[in-house]
Amino acid sequence: MTPAQQSALEALIGRGLGAGELTTLDPLVTARNDIAIADALSAGRTRIAERRVSELGVRKSLGVVDASRLLSALKDSAAAADAGIVEPWLSAVLVAMGVPVADHPAYQETVGSAWRWLTQPEGLDIGANAARSMLDLIAAGIPGLAATCATVKAMAETADPVPIRDVSAALNEA
Repeated sequence: MTPAQQSALEALIGRGLGAGELTTLDPLVTARNDIAIADALSAGRTRIAERRVSELGVRKSLGVVDASRLLSALKDSAAAADAGIVEPWLSAVLVAMGVPVADHPAYQETVGSAWRWLTQPEGLDIGANAARSMLDLIAAGIPGLAATCATVKAMAETADPVPIRDVSAALNEA
């Protein structure tokens, strides 16, 4: 593979290619097997898409126990926010992140709002940055929910294959 071809493929995927990828891709580029090149570049690529879920969607996607634990944590967060209380687990995470104490109630309200969105017909968009960040806070503050939060976040991930035509165009230009 020429440096121009490598640069073209890196520009196409928006990152540098690792040594292992270069080893895999070099013979494919030499043979101009654009289909295999696209497959190799697509391995593991995902993108975040809008994905709205309701309480029922969470219950369907998670096991009974995991859904109950996550939904209970969200209900508790909503109740705490309504009472003007910042939960200790959230405060600990925010302090570790360097968030000013005066801003902690806003984060509590944000985490609590997830419960309200889950109970609305349009649901919560777990592909939105705010929802994903909220799930990260929960995972950091309630370690027993870390895997559950990762599962919920994964529901908004979708495959993002590199189109063969884009590989062909990039290599043709190189």
